[in-house]
Amino acid sequence: MKRVIVIFFAVVLCGLAACSDEGRREGTGVAPIGGDQVDGGEGSVPIRVTPGQTVVTTGTRQTFKAERTDGVDPAVRWEVQEGESGGSISPDGNYTAPVTPGIYHIVAVSLEDPAVRAIAEVEVVTLPVVSVAIEPAAVTLPPGGRFRFAATVSASDQAAVSWEIEEGTVGGSIDSDGNYTAPAAPGTYHVVATSVADPTKRAEATAEVFPVEALAPRFAYSTNSASGDVSIFSVNPENGALTQIGSIPAGRDPYPIGVDPTGRFVYAGNFASNDISIYAIDPATGNLTARGSAPTGAGIYSIHFDPSGRFAYSANENAADDVWIYRIDPESGVLTVLGTADAGISSVSVAIDPLGRFAYVANYSTNNVSMYRVDSESGLLTRLGEIGAGRAPISVAVHPSGAFVYVSHYDSDDVWSFRVDPATGRLTRIGVVPAGGQAFSIAVDPSGRFAYVANSATNDISIYRIDPESGTLSPLGAIRGGAGPRSITIDRSGRFVYVANLNSNNLSIFSIDQTTGLLTPFGQVAAGRQPRSVRVTTGPNRP
Repeated sequence: MKRVIVIFFAVVLCGLAACSDEGRREGTGVAPIGGDQVDGGEGSVPIRVTPGQTVVTTGTRQTFKAERTDGVDPAVRWEVQEGESGGSISPDGNYTAPVTPGIYHIVAVSLEDPAVRAIAEVEVVTLPVVSVAIEPAAVTLPPGGRFRFAATVSASDQAAVSWEIEEGTVGGSIDSDGNYTAPAAPGTYHVVATSVADPTKRAEATAEVFPVEALAPRFAYSTNSASGDVSIFSVNPENGALTQIGSIPAGRDPYPIGVDPTGRFVYAGNFASNDISIYAIDPATGNLTARGSAPTGAGIYSIHFDPSGRFAYSANENAADDVWIYRIDPESGVLTVLGTADAGISSVSVAIDPLGRFAYVANYSTNNVSMYRVDSESGLLTRLGEIGAGRAPISVAVHPSGAFVYVSHYDSDDVWSFRVDPATGRLTRIGVVPAGGQAFSIAVDPSGRFAYVANSATNDISIYRIDPESGTLSPLGAIRGGAGPRSITIDRSGRFVYVANLNSNNLSIFSIDQTTGLLTPFGQVAAGRQPRSVRVTTGPNRP
């Protein structure tokens, strides 16, 4: 190992001198292994990768982290210098070693200045070497937000890890299961998982806690099935008020709408034309530009995304292939069909857990929920089976921690709560609470403290408190909404609730009391004819 390192540094030094003079003139530069880049543009801040050198076993995983020398966590693109032969690395820095032993190199490229980069060296061996990976390697949370991290220990019979926060109690709290609660103070904090089998092996994840103002919504979009278009709104970040700024045509009978996790693309699922309209968001105005469409199953009813923004999923009520799976082009937002997955009958809602490991689909006609494991590399789904639900399950939501799943029911007028097995993704029912008539849509606030259900027959919104330990719901009452509420969503700051009202052709706006979770109506704004779904976003280039 030492001999290889010496040889590599000799090559680097040669490149920095005569051997790569031309490369230096072009500003490409070479980063020392695990060290700082010195060849960025004027004013660029060097970065480093940790661990700078490590040994892992073939096929196992290791989390890498990029840091700027000024202590700021940079936005980077991850690469394996040797390409696919050297393994693969996810956008959040989780590396999977190849099956062939050897020495490979992980490269972090600054998105701010691509000339700034750093390299880590990985020796892949066949002998068991303990390594630790955390999923995800980075999260964004509001103050007080909750999230469950997952740690994987490779090459050891003992999978246990100890959890801690590098900054101590200032950085929040974390329990023995990886359940993290962000502090009240915004900042950058670091969650550490250490192998119990080998305490010298550890991995680190970053938790960015933003002030609620930074997470405030800027744009909102609603699909309108009767007018066949998407309404576009600007959002007042102070009070959540909506101002319509335009609309854009969609396909026939657009039902669901989705905004990808990067806030750059909008997708409208067209129930009657069996396709998905694709749009790009103007980061300054929120206006949409059409980017074509993609096919989907018959009667699309729901669109959801994996947290990395690489994959999209649609649930289709009338299709033989119930769930369609897509890859999202990161530049254009265009969808490419990767495959399909079977579910129950009349699949009307799909949700992905916050780690992108599991998926859940509500099956309206078979009164159950399908469970899947998500392949992190391909995005494809492996069906785990079904679990019984109430009558006509129509909406499924996953708790921000990933520990619980909630399902609302159109016919039994209630909400079922489930606990998620963190290892398998399978569900266990833990409770049932009443809702209003025809409980059509459910959403959980970003802090994981409250849940809300839009009831289309009783024209109201049911409000619930979530027990942080058990995940069970406690009813807090209901508040009047518009006519025929069909879709409910909550902004990332956790301050505002938006509801699409099918029969009154408008959107209702509510503010959330941060202590009690109760709602205060702020007003209504006209949309197109028969608004079916609504989503809000901070837009591109925001936290």
